[in-house]
Amino acid sequence: HTMTSSHHLTKQQILDSVSSGNIKTIQLYFEQQNGTSSSADDLLPDQLLCEACSFGRAQIARYLIEHQNANPQAKNDFGNSPLVFASNSGNVETIRYLVEHCNVPMDQGEVTPLMTCAAQGHLDAVKYFIQKGIDPHAKDDEAFSALLYAAQGGHLNVVRFLIEEVKMSTSDKTEEGQSAVDLAEESGVEEVVEYLKERGI
Repeated sequence: HTMTSSHHLTKQQILDSVSSGNIKTIQLYFEQQNGTSSSADDLLPDQLLCEACSFGRAQIARYLIEHQNANPQAKNDFGNSPLVFASNSGNVETIRYLVEHCNVPMDQGEVTPLMTCAAQGHLDAVKYFIQKGIDPHAKDDEAFSALLYAAQGGHLNVVRFLIEEVKMSTSDKTEEGQSAVDLAEESGVEEVVEYLKERGI
């Protein structure tokens, strides 16, 4: 009966280890690779970093950047960076590590990391980005603001925070002329629709 360390870990085992936060398996994987010539099948540190960030695994992200030279500003085939993935996960520890320790710029194109967090309903991450100075009133190329993304996602906590604390404009509309109420109605989340209507939006 062979021990795990003696046979090569499969791609799926590695990806599962990243998603579950099992850093020991990730370390083992890179130890096994040491001295062996890399094959096209190998998972690269940059790939695994994007994966770790999408699951909000700060410890694994840190290990990949500090010990395996993963690039904190790498982009995948779709142009998404570790910060975009971390924003999607809403894990503030991972986001903070990338922004404050790795100095990853928060300007990630039209869709700001703040919009990404708002769309996913990650209130703590939304607060973090606003505190770090991202403009909450920015709009992407389809005229979506963080508030419109939050309404579309049906996230009452974020919608309420952006309106009551950040004082975001509730009259914003998308390029196609959709208001926060229209988007909330599409999301099918009644409480968001009711909240907006109560405020006369």
